[in-house]
Amino acid sequence: MGAADCPSTIYRAGLTIMTNQIELVATFNETTVGSAPYDGLIQSVNPSLSFGVTSQGGINNHGTFFRVNVSGDGSLEKLFDFPSDDMFGYQTQGGLVEVGNNVFYGTANLGGKYGFGTVYKITIS
Repeated sequence: MGAADCPSTIYRAGLTIMTNQIELVATFNETTVGSAPYDGLIQSVNPSLSFGVTSQGGINNHGTFFRVNVSGDGSLEKLFDFPSDDMFGYQTQGGLVEVGNNVFYGTANLGGKYGFGTVYKITIS
């Protein structure tokens, strides 16, 4: 399933008693940023940045780790391609947690020693 079959987007919603506003922030491209993000974003220590993972796309079609500028232009930046080596894990369908400045943990649905998923750690500089 590619991005053309199942487009993935990030929205910003501002809800008040008088108005409901939904704004498109970013759209995924399967080959450059990834596709099929199953879980929501996590906000960084920097309030203008949020992080997330996709379960498909990227150079190995095993998903990506990305950040999005939620306060500015909505730019998406791929930070990591999940490797084609299944031992790391792939097809992420769970959320991320940031345990320290630029250190993230998450879960992958498939891969690992027995093929049933992994807990992974990503550190960005």
